[in-house]
Amino acid sequence: MSASDDATRHGPSATAIVFDRYGPPDVLRVARIASPSPGDGDVRVRVLAAGVNPLDVKVRRGDLDDGSAPPFPQRLGNEFAGVVETLGPSVDSFHVGLVLLPISAVLLTHQQPSLKNADTSTFSR
Repeated sequence: MSASDDATRHGPSATAIVFDRYGPPDVLRVARIASPSPGDGDVRVRVLAAGVNPLDVKVRRGDLDDGSAPPFPQRLGNEFAGVVETLGPSVDSFHVGLVLLPISAVLLTHQQPSLKNADTSTFSR
């Protein structure tokens, strides 16, 4: 059992595309990961649509690793749309069920399916 599989036994989980090493597309695999609780100023988003862009390809290949990359397994995902599922503390300008499209992946917390500083970092409709 992998660490990501073990993490899902004790709470909500999500499906993610992860990789355990840099390389070609065949390093990607589908995994169940733990769904974190959103922190202060964060929202957790249920992703409804996702895309792959050139930045994802560079990350997967290791082209951008300057020694500060998070440990493996890593996840990709710089383009997505979704619906607010859970609000963290101090979030008052968003509501559960709101449809979101992030401005930039830079605004996402690394390795977390949530938006950082949701009050100012998203488009909504």
